[in-house]
Amino acid sequence: MPDETTPVPGESHDDNRDDNRDDNPYAPPAPQQPAAPQPPPAPQPPPPYGQPPAYGQPPTYGQPPAYGQPPAYGQPPQYGQPPAYGQQYGQQQYASYATTPGKAIGVLICGIASIVLSFFCGVGVIPGIVAVVLAGGAKREIEESGGRFVGAGVVTAGRICAIVGIVLSVLFVGLIVGLGSMGNMS
Repeated sequence: MPDETTPVPGESHDDNRDDNRDDNPYAPPAPQQPAAPQPPPAPQPPPPYGQPPAYGQPPTYGQPPAYGQPPAYGQPPQYGQPPAYGQQYGQQQYASYATTPGKAIGVLICGIASIVLSFFCGVGVIPGIVAVVLAGGAKREIEESGGRFVGAGVVTAGRICAIVGIVLSVLFVGLIVGLGSMGNMS
């Protein structure tokens, strides 16, 4: 006869039900207690003045930049420093680039037009003269600008085109007159 403390196969005992739960991998899991809430991590102290924040830390706002560094994008200048003329607080300053004055471009356009129009009954003389007259003023304007304007080469190219256009116009008109006078001789 089996001992009462040993379980008999096929029989169900209430005492052994809890003991078999640990041994049975297919038994439902035991109910667990909810975990206690974790406290939030303590805030990190800010980095020393002028040092970037450590990786993963949000940047601290409102601190002035390190000595010799410009303020970050979009930040107004420090107190006591007025913004540059024509700028509002928070705007970036952009470098100005030298430009070509309109007179220099006008000289080049008139010089090219004088060459093209020289073959239309000598009309190229008109834009050629305009280009030569404008060239002197444009060259002077560039020299007196102190580096604000560039384009001396544009003025020179326009002046050369204008002279070529005037010469071609005069030759074309002379050719027309010469051919016309030869036709009347006979």
